[in-house]
Amino acid sequence: MKYKLIAVEGVDGTGKTTITRLLAKEFKGKYFYTPPIIIRFLKNFMDRHAPIKIRCIYYLAGNWLSSLILPFYIRKTTVFCDWYYFSTIAYHSVLMKKNLKEPKLLKPDVVIYLSADWEVVEKRLSERKEKSKYENMEFLKKVDIKYREMLEDFQKVIYVDTSFGDTQAIIRKIKEELNS
Repeated sequence: MKYKLIAVEGVDGTGKTTITRLLAKEFKGKYFYTPPIIIRFLKNFMDRHAPIKIRCIYYLAGNWLSSLILPFYIRKTTVFCDWYYFSTIAYHSVLMKKNLKEPKLLKPDVVIYLSADWEVVEKRLSERKEKSKYENMEFLKKVDIKYREMLEDFQKVIYVDTSFGDTQAIIRKIKEELNS
């Protein structure tokens, strides 16, 4: 495979973490989650208590740190990144009711954008142990629209519907797309 940095994006409940982990395993690559471990201890506090602008700065700082860390992994293997700056911009553009600009950071070679039927997303979110205040369906639909606007101009995007939950079929589909 010719790609070195693959960002897996999508709204909550579309299977990002599951699919990203499986892809890293399938390709014998590196699973990477943002925000990176060095600042992840602040994530729950930021999500629950920080004002939106501070929360946005936190996630942008995580994206910036990730863009500094990722090249070390990319030299050795393909990296599958679970969330990256696309999520920061999409979520916070909706939260702040303004179009935030894409940061000038390390760009992925490919973005895999996961989606699912809204009923499936709602069911998956309802089954989670921990709830987030950002899991409101109307909010997530707006975030989805923002993601799609951002990705219109991106060079290589693979769109995948995860509604049916057959993870092996999803992995095969993505593998075919990545190898084509």
